Amino acid sequence: MHADKRVKTRSLQKGRGYIGKVAVMGLLERNSPERASRIKLRVVRNTRRAGLHKHIKNEVVEGCEIFTDALPSYTGLEQEYIHNVIDDAECYAKGYVHTNGLETSDRY
Repeated sequence: MHADKRVKTRSLQKGRGYIGKVAVMGLLERNSPERASRIKLRVVRNTRRAGLHKHIKNEVVEGCEIFTDALPSYTGLEQEYIHNVIDDAECYAKGYVHTNGLETSDRY
């Protein structure tokens, strides 16, 4: 795209930066043979560690296995959970470790 056209359309492009967006945290309980997957969504004021950890601790039983992206705010969860991290900049899944069920869903 030509430079002058890129400047004009930059503000219209989706997925660029965080200005004007609302932070949402989603928790997905993956399905099992006895139960369908369940999801909880919540608007969060910010994505800082203390707030995210508080919400996770309120909803997830200590010792459970959890899967997150590589956001640094999730660091430290491994003290109370089996914490698996997937860095979307490297790949989207490593075996059963992924966040795709939550990030790519448009049904919820």
